This record gives sequence, C-alpha cells and structure tokens, in this order.
Amino acid sequence: MSTWRSAFAALALLAWLSSAAAGERGSGWIGAIVPPYPEGTRETQGTCIGRVDAPGGICGHALAVVDDARGGLRTVLAVRAAKHFGDGPLWQVVDALEPDALADRAVGVAVATCQVDGRDDSHAFALVRPVEAEWLPALQAWRFDTAAGRLHELPAATVRCLNEGFGYDG
Repeated sequence: MSTWRSAFAALALLAWLSSAAAGERGSGWIGAIVPPYPEGTRETQGTCIGRVDAPGGICGHALAVVDDARGGLRTVLAVRAAKHFGDGPLWQVVDALEPDALADRAVGVAVATCQVDGRDDSHAFALVRPVEAEWLPALQAWRFDTAAGRLHELPAATVRCLNEGFGYDG
C-alpha cells in the first residue's frame, strides 16, 4: 500500500511543479486575434521580428507588451501576423507570459535591443531594472522561437540589453 501512496505523492508533486512552472504563462491570450485588446488593456510597447527574406517578411512575427491598468498586470505577447482584409495589422497570439516580476513597476521589458552571449538577437527580450548604464543586465530573459511559436526562457546571465535612454539629456 505504501508503494501506491508514494506513487500518488510523486504524481501530485509533479502536477504541482508543472502548474507552478506554467504559472507565468498567460494562456488565456493564446489563440486570440489582437487588436482589439480587452477593455482596460492597451499595448504599451512592441517590436517586429523578421527579415525581408524570411517567411512572413520583416514583420511576420512580433513581441508586444500589454498593460491592464485596472488589474496592474503586464503581459508579454508573442504574436504572428494574421491574414485579414482591411486596414491595420492584426495579430494572432501564439504564446504569452505574465511574469510575477512585472508587478513591480520599476521593472521594464527590453525588446529589440538585447544581446545573447554578446551577439545581437532580435528574438530575445528581458525584464530589466533601468539604471544609468549603457547596458542593462537581464533579471529574466526569453527568446521567441518563431518557428515553434513559443517563448523559451534563457539564462539571464547570458543576456544584456541596450539602455536606449542612456546618455539622453533632453
């Protein structure tokens, strides 16, 4: 009987660990076409990802940060261009993160300016704490695998992001 209890306890622990690891995923966004965004939510930053010669072109995929002013929640969306007729871009959300660290308004999201192991990587983004320095160390970092449509965590120690406001006095 103790073998069954041990097996059940191991399965319960595995399920709990899986849900804890998935806790930062914004799964409610996945599959949604945006804009429009839910009421009270607005896009505060974003960047296109791609190359002229890549499938989908220069802006076939993108990263966006949306802010829910009422709830204080910030979410990072990984999106791909959605086919449509009409004006303006539409995006399908393929992955989303709601990192706990973004509850701290002093933590920002750096997109389109990051390096991984010293090499520019337009698919990488990081949570950073702005300081008076040219490069900001990552607190947490991810890379958008556009082929798989997934965000994969990177070791934060390998990522730094250019502080676009450094040295600006105007």
